[in-house]
Amino acid sequence: MSCHWDLHCLTCNEGLGVHWNHGDDELRTILAKREILADIGALSKKLGFGPLRSEGPNWNNEFDIGWFDTHRGHDIRLRSEYGDIDHRCNHYWYCECETRKLCVRKEGHEGEHSCKTKDTDT
Repeated sequence: MSCHWDLHCLTCNEGLGVHWNHGDDELRTILAKREILADIGALSKKLGFGPLRSEGPNWNNEFDIGWFDTHRGHDIRLRSEYGDIDHRCNHYWYCECETRKLCVRKEGHEGEHSCKTKDTDT
């Protein structure tokens, strides 16, 4: 089954927009180099470069390398097309109102999954 991944800034609620199919491991590697990419992004903005064209076996997309500079120091995580976010609970559950929910609280959080709890802590 396919699962597209993106880098997502939780601080600004904005994604990079790569939507890489099964690219979670590769995006973790890219995320580990985000400071270097932010420096390149700052230079790219200064020189007026446009989006980069990226092609691979499981993706084909344009993205703005300046995104890394814009989101320097922010809380950036991997996010799947289904809403799963690295280092979050990511448990799907049905609340009392019979709506399916995704818990985005921190991994290992205390308390139940309930419509009465705030499922958005950071």
